[in-house]
Amino acid sequence: MLVGGGLNLLLGLEHQGGVFTEIKVGLIDNPSVKFGVGISFGR
Repeated sequence: MLVGGGLNLLLGLEHQGGVFTEIKVGLIDNPSVKFGVGISFGR
């Protein structure tokens, strides 16, 4: 089995109404960008 490491940067923002966005960027050995939008329930 081969195991390796990497480095990711995760940033997120949440609005008072519950809507949030986040972005994940791979920096070392993981060159990808992911973006997400969602809603938080039950506050």
